[in-house]
Amino acid sequence: MPIASTYIFMQYAIVLLSSHASVLYLVAARPYQTPLLNNFVLANEVFYSSIIIATFFFSDAIHDHTIKFAAGVVLLTGVFLVMFVNFLVVVVYVVKGREGLKAEIREAKLKREERALMEGEVEESRR
Repeated sequence: MPIASTYIFMQYAIVLLSSHASVLYLVAARPYQTPLLNNFVLANEVFYSSIIIATFFFSDAIHDHTIKFAAGVVLLTGVFLVMFVNFLVVVVYVVKGREGLKAEIREAKLKREERALMEGEVEESRR
């Protein structure tokens, strides 16, 4: 949107809400095959949300320069943390290798199936 648009705050709010919705979905559904990958994507989304929140302080709504400086520190820290986590996950997956990753996926599937069976048994006992 153009900077002069009166809907710029609405765009900010929609991006922030969609990021929070993504975090809630990741927590509830756990859509990826391994716990490490689920936690990695969740951490990326949480860092992304904090970066979105920090960018609000650079708008004209805040006039205090010390607050803007602190927001800049938070923003830079968030960016470096995201880069570090991404690098760390790449290193972990390279060290594990293809076979290690396949074994982890098989183990995670077994745990999910066990959990589903336990939930089914609990549901039957309630009836």
